[in-house]
Amino acid sequence: MLFILQNSLFAGLASAAIATYLTFKLMQYKENKQLSKLEVMYYAELDDLKERYFYQLKAVVNEYENPRIKSISLPFEIDFDYLFKLQMNLIPRLGEPHRELYRQLKTAVLITDSLYQNRDIKVNSGIYLDRYSSARLIVETSIIIYKLIMALEHKDKLEIRKNHSYLEIIKIACIATDLDFDKSFFEDILDLTKQTED
Repeated sequence: MLFILQNSLFAGLASAAIATYLTFKLMQYKENKQLSKLEVMYYAELDDLKERYFYQLKAVVNEYENPRIKSISLPFEIDFDYLFKLQMNLIPRLGEPHRELYRQLKTAVLITDSLYQNRDIKVNSGIYLDRYSSARLIVETSIIIYKLIMALEHKDKLEIRKNHSYLEIIKIACIATDLDFDKSFFEDILDLTKQTED
């Protein structure tokens, strides 16, 4: 009888251990599946931002080349709360570089929004935009595009550091945006904005 009781106890403990292990594995599977969905949403959001900044870069380059225009480009809304929530849920996968990317993007967007709001606009027989503000917008928008490209290319291996000169960053942004890269044109923009290498 004691032998049967010991076997029953052992079988019960073994069953409980197996059930606990399987429950843990099932929860882990569900969590990984949820994290994978969130990761797809996160990178889709970054890709959407990149595409919208492609349009912005084309618009501000056009405004710089043709300061007398019929309409002006405006900044678009970015749902940083949504991006932040995705990022917070993905902390186990993304880590510090993506949090730093978030902070840098938020700062860069504040800078570009300020540049849009403070552009000197002269209205006579048309709209004339200040070339300095347009030049700064070109540089800042290129930096944003560059950071988004790096985040999308390197994903969980992202490192936030400046590996390229401002001219190289603009070139990368132009190539990605299908804009012609005229080195002397963009050197003039960097000279006008007095953008120096760190």
